Amino acid sequence: MTTTGAADWRPWGPRPVIAPGTRSSLARGSALSVAGLVAQGALRFLTAWLVGTIAGREWVGQVATAISIATFLSLLWPTSAGAAMSRFVARALGAGDVDGARSLARFVTATAVVAAGVGAAVAVPAWRVIGDGTLAEGLIVALLVVALGGYGLVRGSLFALGRVERAAASDVLTSVVGLGGLAALLAAGARGVTLTVPLVVANLLYVGLNWPAGTRHAAAQGPPRREVTTFIALTTVGTLASTGFLQLSQVVVRTTGDAHEAGGYAAALTLATPASLLVTALSLVLLPTLAEALGRGDRPAFLSQTDAAMRGIATVMVGALGTLAVLARVLVAVVWGRDYTEVADLLPVLSLAILVTTLGVASVSALNIESQRGVVTTTVASVSGMLVGILVWVVAAPEGGTVAVAAGYLAGVTVLAGIPVVVVMRRHGQRWSRLLLTVAGAVLVAGAAVLVERRSGWGPWLDVALAAAFAAGWFAVQRRDVRRVAGAFRGTA
Repeated sequence: MTTTGAADWRPWGPRPVIAPGTRSSLARGSALSVAGLVAQGALRFLTAWLVGTIAGREWVGQVATAISIATFLSLLWPTSAGAAMSRFVARALGAGDVDGARSLARFVTATAVVAAGVGAAVAVPAWRVIGDGTLAEGLIVALLVVALGGYGLVRGSLFALGRVERAAASDVLTSVVGLGGLAALLAAGARGVTLTVPLVVANLLYVGLNWPAGTRHAAAQGPPRREVTTFIALTTVGTLASTGFLQLSQVVVRTTGDAHEAGGYAAALTLATPASLLVTALSLVLLPTLAEALGRGDRPAFLSQTDAAMRGIATVMVGALGTLAVLARVLVAVVWGRDYTEVADLLPVLSLAILVTTLGVASVSALNIESQRGVVTTTVASVSGMLVGILVWVVAAPEGGTVAVAAGYLAGVTVLAGIPVVVVMRRHGQRWSRLLLTVAGAVLVAGAAVLVERRSGWGPWLDVALAAAFAAGWFAVQRRDVRRVAGAFRGTA
């Protein structure tokens, strides 16, 4: 049974059909997407936290490395296929070409299935070499590759159809299932890669509930597919060099250090990355929204949505990640405890890296949607940034340890996010110079606050006071953009 039109938000309801529907506003869609990603983020966070606090630091390092390997391999086409769904299926539906949308969905899905199988085959030897694990553990990592790849593909199709409510509800449901499974395994005394099985089950359940219908009998021949395959190939390279770059940093820590250091790095990432869920959610809604705007020839809406997204990201993420950096010592002590004290030195660096990455999201989305030339630009930027980061790792990581790995990641993302922002400012005439200078000033203030904390020798109350002052000051400075962005999002259909 399938459904169209007034979409059923319930994950256990009829499967979604590739057909036109009612799309949420950018604000509502982003809010719902945040709810779903918060659920998924909670599953990832609690997986790391529960493993780290119950099983121990070495075990969380092993689990994090396994997840990083699986995530990296799932980026080899399947995740980018989901982005292609968001772009091309949404564009075809926006132009009223339902048959073309279904044909494209069938084609993209077929390529993603094949790619997921290849990634799973690679996962087994990759885990045995990098994680020094068993064949059985390698098979679990292979299943995780398939599950994560399927999740990315299916979620992209839901957003292409405007089914944000269903995506969010499915995220919540499957996250609860995953957490229940994790608790049961920990209670049973399970350790190591076995603790990723709940992630496998949760993501496969998401895929099973939301696999798109209406493509089985789609025409084998549809719109030209060269643009689609080129987009997926270029996006795959760019995603590997951006999202995959973060996962690679975890693998580098494990290969240049030991499970203890990998556990510390994983603990820092666990605290730094949840704040970026908002931007991830916005980008999932922004891609099809921008695609539809271009599909109907509404260039002003395309430009205004890009500007609103950039200002919203800067306003929220500087406040969130700057506060996180200033509160690093307190958060590490509360969340992870005494065994992770040095993680507080990693967290400000990783917070800045995540901030820089998120500042490029609106520009990357706009360039990827606008044209093939834009996709090439973002791909070149991503590859360039990753090469810069790898160079820093080669030179500094053997002696500098986890801090050097974090610094290399920061150097790389500065390049990969900076290039798209500059290109969009020049090509699209976006006036972000003042905004970026304000962001730079806020980063310097947060950095100064961290230095004062480290040199004063005072207790945690100083950290809390400085963090509160930073957050209050930042949102006071940005109050105009807060109102502007809220108004733009409310008026976005």
